[in-house]
Amino acid sequence: MFTHLKVRSCLGILLALFFTGMLVANGAAWLDTRSSNAKLGQVNEAYSMRVVPVYEAYTLMLRARLAMDAAMINRQVGRITESDADAARAEDLWRRSRERFDAFASEVRAPALQEKAAPVAAAFKLYDSLAAEQFESMRGQDARAFALQMDAVQGAHLAFDHEVAGYLRYVDAQTNGFVEAAATQHVRANTLIAALLAVAVLLSIGAALFVSRSVLRPLLRAGAHFQSIADGNLTNPIEIKSHNEMGQLFLGLQRMQASLAKTVAAVRQSVHQISHGTRDIAEGNVLLSSRTEQQAATLEETALSMGRLAVTVKENADNALRANQLAEGASQVAGRGAAVVADVVGTMQDISASSAKITHIVSVIDGIAFQTNILALNAAVEAARAGDQGKGFAVVAGEVRALAQRSALAAREIKQLIADSAGRVQAGAQQVALAGETMREIESAVHRVTDIMGEIAAASSEQAQGIDQVNLAVSSMDEATQQNAALVEQAAASARALRDQAEGLAQTVAVFTVSPRVVIDMPDARVSNASTANQSTPARAGAPRKRVALQRPAAAPAPAGLGAAVQDDWQVF
Repeated sequence: MFTHLKVRSCLGILLALFFTGMLVANGAAWLDTRSSNAKLGQVNEAYSMRVVPVYEAYTLMLRARLAMDAAMINRQVGRITESDADAARAEDLWRRSRERFDAFASEVRAPALQEKAAPVAAAFKLYDSLAAEQFESMRGQDARAFALQMDAVQGAHLAFDHEVAGYLRYVDAQTNGFVEAAATQHVRANTLIAALLAVAVLLSIGAALFVSRSVLRPLLRAGAHFQSIADGNLTNPIEIKSHNEMGQLFLGLQRMQASLAKTVAAVRQSVHQISHGTRDIAEGNVLLSSRTEQQAATLEETALSMGRLAVTVKENADNALRANQLAEGASQVAGRGAAVVADVVGTMQDISASSAKITHIVSVIDGIAFQTNILALNAAVEAARAGDQGKGFAVVAGEVRALAQRSALAAREIKQLIADSAGRVQAGAQQVALAGETMREIESAVHRVTDIMGEIAAASSEQAQGIDQVNLAVSSMDEATQQNAALVEQAAASARALRDQAEGLAQTVAVFTVSPRVVIDMPDARVSNASTANQSTPARAGAPRKRVALQRPAAAPAPAGLGAAVQDDWQVF
């Protein structure tokens, strides 16, 4: 009946019944307490409003009479002051007695009480009137009348006392009835509370049985299943016997066991694939490490060759630079030679001009000698005509003619020499001009050689820089190859660590027993076989086989897993 009822609903019903019983019990107790308080209030009211005032009026009246007696006695013995004080006190007590009795009379409103209080009121009225007469005697200081009135007042006092006693007996009987009724109601309330407590105990027992059957037993079964799963047994069937919260718990446990079984089976299959994959990766890493070391050796030899080539190219660049400097020096010397030749050409031209001027001067001298010769000839003719007077003049004319002839001869010789010199100077000027042209051609050729040597030097410098860059690149490639070799070894170590972890994981999941009916859905994850690297080997002609010591970086911790399978086959770096 309760197997399909939710535990929450059952517990809610039980708690509702339990709280209902508690509310009823508390309500009954509250009503009983309220009723008892009401009855006790009535009793208190009966005593405080209907008994205490009349009793106080009785007491105050008695004290007033005693004060009157004391006042009369003190006046008789001559103690006037004490007598006046007692008289005043008696007046005050009498007034207060009247007030208390009036309060009593005003509180008695019930017909039954009024019937019982009427004799008391009549007795107090008589008692008060007689006491008033006695007070008048006290005020008039009439001792004889006061004494005569004392018996009447005492009789009224006794009558009032009798009526008050009867009234008190009636009030006590009524109060006892209230108390008995309250006790009876209290017994009924206690009986109801006891019955409700018994019902609560029965409900508690029923709740305990319900919790034991609907909660504790399923929890014990669930604990047994959990212990079985913890022991690795995933084959125990989990039965669902209800559809309440416990049924939901067992349904979740059943789903958890099925999911865990699928997970364990998937882990086993993955471990199997990882084991094969890590084995292939380890083999491929070994081959890759060997080839990387061979490439490192080849790169080292290449680096050495590039270093030697760099030295040679640097020497060529230095030689080209020095040749360029020498060519520039030769160009400067050729320039200076061309300048000197130009100066020589100018000098030769100046000499040729001077020779021309000298020739002209010699021609003038020759002309002068010719004219002098003619003049001397004319003078000789004139001297011959003169006869003896002209002999001396003829001698002079002869000497002048001879001198003119020698001058003309010398002028012709000088002219011939100058003509020869002019011819030679002209030939020298032409040769110097040819030399200047040749020097200009030499200077131009030297400039061209200088430009070519500059280009050769620049090309050699660029070649040296390129060789240095290639050398740096080869060095970087060598370092990268060494680092790759170290990383390959680390990858091999990581693959071995992964294989060990896969084996440990296989041992871990081996404790679980999975039903062969468990079906899992997994992607076809395969790791490429690194053995394909054996099909091709690095074919580098003349590659050195020297083993080089690689600088290994610090061993890194083994990675938790590999992101992808090794698929590349390095043949050429």
